[in-house]
Amino acid sequence: MKKATASLLILYSFVTLVSSPHMYADAAAQGRIAFNAQVHNFGEVIQQTKYTCSFIYSNTGTGTLRISRVRTSCGCTAVTPSRRELAPGEQGEIKVIFNSEHFTGNVVKHIYVHTTDPDNSIIRLEVRALVLAELAAAPAHIDFGNLRQGENIETLTEIYSPAGKPFTIEQISTQPEVLKTELEETIKGKRYKLHVRLSDNPQAGSFADVITVRTSITDTPLRIPVAGCIHQHTIISPQRIFFGFVNTSNAPERTITIRGDKNQQVKLKSVESPEWLNAGAIEVKAESEYDINLSIREDIESGFKRGSITLTLVDPEERRVVIDVFANINAGK
Repeated sequence: MKKATASLLILYSFVTLVSSPHMYADAAAQGRIAFNAQVHNFGEVIQQTKYTCSFIYSNTGTGTLRISRVRTSCGCTAVTPSRRELAPGEQGEIKVIFNSEHFTGNVVKHIYVHTTDPDNSIIRLEVRALVLAELAAAPAHIDFGNLRQGENIETLTEIYSPAGKPFTIEQISTQPEVLKTELEETIKGKRYKLHVRLSDNPQAGSFADVITVRTSITDTPLRIPVAGCIHQHTIISPQRIFFGFVNTSNAPERTITIRGDKNQQVKLKSVESPEWLNAGAIEVKAESEYDINLSIREDIESGFKRGSITLTLVDPEERRVVIDVFANINAGK
């Protein structure tokens, strides 16, 4: 009896396997994703413009392919998949819109596609572009450095369109008590020289200004920062402090140097700094040279920081000097 029962079970199992092969085929069926290309290069593009491209994908597997999510590396790139579920052999399209508004130079952005493909659960697509600004200045910043009071030098910057668009300059504005400007057209409608010098009898101390240039090419003005320091008897360097993008755990230090011009005596009475900075003064030479070492505090929250270092000096009269300081801080390690 036992032998007969066992034989029946074996026979039933064999018949089931033979009569139902699709069970194994279904278990092995998987969707597989393939792209016609995973990189698109827009080449040279113009700032303040949107550009579109498409990535074509298909299901080369034997089962259903699903796209669960599509995300981008920044908000400047918008993506829209045409289909999120594909049967074997079907195709879809991911449309990418790149906004060049806030970029210049070489730009690389990524799109991440999450799928049910067991071998490609996340696929990275890439878009590239060389963004040409509609308007630019060379140099983009003007630094007069240290000047003695009564000394006045002239510098210049060239204004042009990297995109090659013709334009006219409609207005140039600045602080008249700090700077004077004079415009020279070098190539008609294409290139201009902007001569910049200090106003007559400027006050001693650090100065910072922005030259604003409005043109026919765009509603967004071109801004050219200008900085320098006019000293009577003391040289202070640098005039501005940029920490850049830093982590609080390993942020670099910055140093401000103060020294008397031609062995002129100078006394540092006090240093005031923003709450997110540590500032310590060292007297390198008695009453003639000082170093002020700046470091970012480790307990500061992430974010863009802007403040100023205020120095109180006696050289020989007492005066205050303000130095701007900037940092983009990441509190993580």
